[in-house]
Amino acid sequence: MKKIVMFFGSDRAFVERIPKAYRNLSDIAMQMDDENKQMQLVLVGLPGNENAPSKTKKPKIKVNNFVIFADEYSSVNEHVIINFLSFISKLSITNMYIQNPPIHLQEQIKRAFGDLNIYRRNSSKIQYGHGENN
Repeated sequence: MKKIVMFFGSDRAFVERIPKAYRNLSDIAMQMDDENKQMQLVLVGLPGNENAPSKTKKPKIKVNNFVIFADEYSSVNEHVIINFLSFISKLSITNMYIQNPPIHLQEQIKRAFGDLNIYRRNSSKIQYGHGENN
């Protein structure tokens, strides 16, 4: 992940600062849920299918700009937020923009990624890393 932006402020100010092309949390969660509901049925022992197939690893979903709006926290299952790092480990994310993240989410991200590529923004200024103003 190249960049993580934690934005603290209104919807209007957040929308002004995110890229025009993005995928949001609800969209990704629904896609992952749909993919998890799919079952593959393999009948072993039929002619041409004598051996059990090896399990194939699912490719990660590629997301250039992953955006999480503040109102989406309540629209996804609680486990997505509680186990956020596990959720995003199934994605290949380039940039992540998070509006008003809960403290639990902030702490998970900071533990996993450190302060180096986390930018904290509010409506008037950007803070890099440990809160230094630039």
